[in-house]
Amino acid sequence: MALTIGINTLPYTPGGQGGAEVWLANVLQALAEQPTPHRFVVFCNPSGAGRYAPPGWGEVVVPVPVGAGRIARVIAEQALLPLVVARRGVDCLFSNYVAPVLASCAQVVNIHDMLFRVHPEYIEWAKLVYWRALIPRTARAARVILTDSRHSARQIARFMPHAARKIRVTTAAVKRSLASITPAADALQRLGVRTPYVLSAGSFARHKNMPRLIDAFGRLATRRPDVSLVLIGSASRPDSIAHMARLREQTRATGLAERIRFTGFVSETDLAGLYGGASVFVLPSLFEGFGLPVLEAQHFGCPVVCSSAASLPEVAGDGARLVDPRDSAALASAIEQVIADDAERKRLVDLGRANLTRWTWEAAARDVVAACEDAVTRA
Repeated sequence: MALTIGINTLPYTPGGQGGAEVWLANVLQALAEQPTPHRFVVFCNPSGAGRYAPPGWGEVVVPVPVGAGRIARVIAEQALLPLVVARRGVDCLFSNYVAPVLASCAQVVNIHDMLFRVHPEYIEWAKLVYWRALIPRTARAARVILTDSRHSARQIARFMPHAARKIRVTTAAVKRSLASITPAADALQRLGVRTPYVLSAGSFARHKNMPRLIDAFGRLATRRPDVSLVLIGSASRPDSIAHMARLREQTRATGLAERIRFTGFVSETDLAGLYGGASVFVLPSLFEGFGLPVLEAQHFGCPVVCSSAASLPEVAGDGARLVDPRDSAALASAIEQVIADDAERKRLVDLGRANLTRWTWEAAARDVVAACEDAVTRA
């Protein structure tokens, strides 16, 4: 049976919102490449017009005012989108995290993680209120719930037991546009970065655990005066801007300001170069729903040291040294061992590349289609 499947991109702007937006954009590309009898329609806000819908797909721009705040976007998604979806004859609507709970069609949602329940202290209050109000309602409205890791699946079932029977684990992979880049030989020179260096990439949200990484680097720095630390990422929300300011103050207080580089936002070309040139990549997060930077580092042949918390052991597989993220001394020791031991570096690089075969966007796209088909048949 051929279905009309709607894709809800209303909350997203291209290149924004982190891993959830990356996941959705890449799954849409993979869906467009797979043979299917189904018809797809992308519902977007004005900034997403022409950016998410692959060629040949339907696109509906929902009139959310430019620069609208969270309340306006919520009203558009919860009140206006169900009407638009109904007019387009959608059989099943797919959303990320939050769905329009009043939509009359079958619904599938990817709830990527349960950060709002596990660590509410790490989320700005407005988003916390929004997620607490709407994610449980979404879980009840959806007929199938996808999530990116077994760890997240267990947490969804723990906090929303009524949803346990609906959960299926899907996958993610290295961002397609990034994976296609060959690291430029002059990238480090252009960025003013000298080898050897430790690399970390991501946002400056508090659960990323950057203060402990800086503390661990301080322990390492006394023994390895040749090594620097490069931190990739930018801060846009008030809480992350304040947290980044505290991190800069921490580097000054420990006398490491000359050896710790905050790059801010970097292009994908420069990101590939930084991954390719690093002695070790470190992701010390206290919580991740998935952990895409681990796969990115493995793709570019960079050995990985990462947290043993949340989904990261599952995602990294055998291709990483796992460390308790609350133990700065253990983190420093693991980083130093990987830098100093060529055999260990090669072992981690080889295992990391082997690990990548487990994660593909094509598999995620198939999971979305299968979930939508099953959601319709459950009507």
